[in-house]
Amino acid sequence: MSRYPALPDHVRQALGNIIASGNDELWYFPCRVTLRDGKVLDTVYIEPEMPYMRSWGVYPEDDRGKRSVKIEDVVTVEDSPARLPARFANQIYDHGESGMGYTIFTIVFSDGDQQACSTGGAVDFIRYPNGKRPNDVAAVLPHEGRNAQQVRAPDWYWCLYSGEPFCPTRTAVQESGGLSSITETLTVENHVIRYYLHWRIFKRRLDGLIREGLTKQIRSPGGIDGRGYEWYLDVATGDVYRYGPPDPSILDEWQKVDPHEIDSEKLGRWEQVPLAKLKMTIQ
Repeated sequence: MSRYPALPDHVRQALGNIIASGNDELWYFPCRVTLRDGKVLDTVYIEPEMPYMRSWGVYPEDDRGKRSVKIEDVVTVEDSPARLPARFANQIYDHGESGMGYTIFTIVFSDGDQQACSTGGAVDFIRYPNGKRPNDVAAVLPHEGRNAQQVRAPDWYWCLYSGEPFCPTRTAVQESGGLSSITETLTVENHVIRYYLHWRIFKRRLDGLIREGLTKQIRSPGGIDGRGYEWYLDVATGDVYRYGPPDPSILDEWQKVDPHEIDSEKLGRWEQVPLAKLKMTIQ
């Protein structure tokens, strides 16, 4: 039997306006909520019970290191002013924790200012400098800032509900910028994705864009040597990209290696194809 009530209708409706970070395993909804007693909390995750438990393993009420609020006490819900934009939060999630139970990253703002941040396994909430807000975030640098003075994330709260998980109407994938930003935070040199870990992140992002209908794989454009490559269309912009390993047989090798020592030429190339070179009509 569940510990929690079902998701109230007014909360469900409000979540439809929140751009979720995370993925199909657990979508994160970083919210500002107003409670029955009038208290306003800017750092609340409203999450379904079972996906939360599969990811975090312990109820927040049973963990002294976690805070929680009751879903039945929530009166209003809106997007949190203390959150990272979903696309940048997902870039940090892509790269995983910086160490056991903690994550370090640096925020780059549009005016060039930077702030090193530290938090736990959930990364959506930060303390913004005076005068800064989510729209001012220009980039994130995962795992960078270890030697800088780090700004600790604010305390956040879990607010769980039972029943069918709410399916987000807007996600970080949809807000990501499509294929043009797919290699953000990855090490790419001369169109080569340098590290195996980054290649895995790249493939996961590509799969997400295809799943959301923002990208589709197409056949090799006529008049272009497409041997060994896969071709992808950015549905929103019409830009076409190709991807493929120069020597596919290399991937058949099986050995335990340090991902940072893998020869970049054994991985894949990723480049945009100028539309002027295309000699076919993409349906």
